[in-house]
Amino acid sequence: EMSSKAEGKLLVEYSSQQLKDEGNKKFAAGNHLEAVDLYSQALEKANTNAEKAVILSNRAAAYTQLTKYKNAITDCLESSQFDPNFPKSYFRLAKIYLSIGEFDKSIKTYNKYFEIDPNVSSTILQEKNTAFTLKNMYEEAEVKIRLRENALFNLQIIDNTDSSRISLSLNRLSQNCPGAKSIQILRARFLITDKRINEATQILTEIMRLDEQNIDAIFYRGRVLFFRGNSEQAVRHYQQVLRLDPDHKLASSEIKILRNMENKKSEGDEAFKTSQYERAIQFYTEALEIIKIEIIPQAAIYCNRAAAKIKLKQYNQAIDDCSKAIVIDSLYIRAYLRRANAYEELEKWDDAMRDYEHIKELDGSNRDAIDSIKRVKLEIKKASRKDYYKMLEVSKNADENEIKKAYRKLALKWHPDKHNESDEAKAFADKQFKEVGEAYAVLSDPQKKRRYDNGQDIEDGPGAQYNDIFSQFFTNSHDFGRGSQNFGRGGHSFSFNFN
Repeated sequence: EMSSKAEGKLLVEYSSQQLKDEGNKKFAAGNHLEAVDLYSQALEKANTNAEKAVILSNRAAAYTQLTKYKNAITDCLESSQFDPNFPKSYFRLAKIYLSIGEFDKSIKTYNKYFEIDPNVSSTILQEKNTAFTLKNMYEEAEVKIRLRENALFNLQIIDNTDSSRISLSLNRLSQNCPGAKSIQILRARFLITDKRINEATQILTEIMRLDEQNIDAIFYRGRVLFFRGNSEQAVRHYQQVLRLDPDHKLASSEIKILRNMENKKSEGDEAFKTSQYERAIQFYTEALEIIKIEIIPQAAIYCNRAAAKIKLKQYNQAIDDCSKAIVIDSLYIRAYLRRANAYEELEKWDDAMRDYEHIKELDGSNRDAIDSIKRVKLEIKKASRKDYYKMLEVSKNADENEIKKAYRKLALKWHPDKHNESDEAKAFADKQFKEVGEAYAVLSDPQKKRRYDNGQDIEDGPGAQYNDIFSQFFTNSHDFGRGSQNFGRGGHSFSFNFN
């Protein structure tokens, strides 16, 4: 085999035609980079314009395979200058324009090719028709995606009936136009309206890696950052767009929207810190009205507004706000915690437990959720028992005197001897009287009350009968109500007569 050094020495001695032929061999073998080098050497030795036109056209084909479309376009244009009647340079240029999504330029170049060579094959005519078809497909998809964007920004229902068709169109466009950044950006825009933010980010980031000055990629990546709640980075992207294009209306508009929303949220936060909860709610509401779109920044505002509503004991409204935040961001732990807290305030223990358990699924080490699950389990156990506080019509924070007063009032109200109008009335009163006595028996006993409040089981001993509790209570308190009382002891009967 010939050494690389010997091969290089031989190539130096090659003519332009020989170097071009060697380049063609490398191209056919898929070694496009080596083909470019050989074509470049051949070009230096070419003597006639016709030779240069052919070599440049061949090198353009190699550049196209390397996805160096700008180089390929330059070579095709130079080729047509060296030989305006060389049809292959126009044919290749038309295909390159189609590859990068320049549909109008592609169609125009195909027409130029047909002028030079009217006897074109049906295959090439079909390629021109394909360019027309793809152009119409792109324009139709762009219109539909713009309508989706308008619906998204106006919090309208997005029409998903055409989603599959849009996806198919984008797929076909991408296959036929692999170098078209405009099509990739259109796909990213579609993904944003479909709330597939991560996929859109990947596309836009890759475009910016290859083309740092691509205004559309920078703008839509800024929008993605805005939607994700990364306001600082979003503003930087919008500012970069405006440096490249000072008249970019969308960038100017969205940077104002972002800043206005941030300002209103900050005012709400300050009002909350100073316990001006009504005012905080007003600012948060104004912030939400600035942009009618479900994005991460809105989730935070909904959650903050919920905190203010909890402070005002507007628990159901707070739950609604937390639920809206969760719809926007299903991983928003703070919203779950806040909603669970509101559920607890309403004593909706099962709902609170569901939220705390979901938080634990999202973050197994979340201390708030772990501690709250223990507490709510206890509350669920307590809720399954009789509510003695409710029976006595007092709050769970009632003190000893409040409990006594409540018992005195209800015991007198429901004593069976006061309800002799019918057997049914007497039976109902007897049931109520016993429940009131049962509740008082527990809540008036410090040890039993402590166990009851802690959710522990209360050991039932023989204790006093409810009539005995009544008798002892009114004897000790010297408050016998109206009328006369006869108290029995031991096995003797007890009666209470009312006027």
